[in-house]
Amino acid sequence: MFSGPFKKSTTSLSDIPAITFTDPEVARVGVDSDTAHRAKELAVLELAYSEIDRAVTDEQEGFIEVVVDEDGAIQGVTVVGPQASELLSPLLVAMHRGVTLDRLATTMFAYPTLASGLNILASRYATKQASQKATVRFMRRLWGASVG
Repeated sequence: MFSGPFKKSTTSLSDIPAITFTDPEVARVGVDSDTAHRAKELAVLELAYSEIDRAVTDEQEGFIEVVVDEDGAIQGVTVVGPQASELLSPLLVAMHRGVTLDRLATTMFAYPTLASGLNILASRYATKQASQKATVRFMRRLWGASVG
């Protein structure tokens, strides 16, 4: 595959987005949640449209599902609902450029938009990771370096 004028691309077939323009739209790329649930090193994060103010205002239903590895790197995305194809794009860029969810959490998203849900999902992940790291640091201080 080529991208740009005659440059060889490192894109694999699993990195090519698949979008079904139905009602609701379905957009996905990379590792799916079924595969991720069988892999110990992957985690699946979900956010329902009902948690996104714009979706609530517009009475939209759907969900965003992101598969990440132990470092928070995005390995797969599935979005089902209105504008799923549009929501996939920023996550696809993050996935291809190695932007972790921790870094995505520090990005300012326009509000109220469906895309602001990506920030909600990333921020929850970053908060959970920070809490776990703080707990491990506390346990190490309390009981010594054998923890974690």
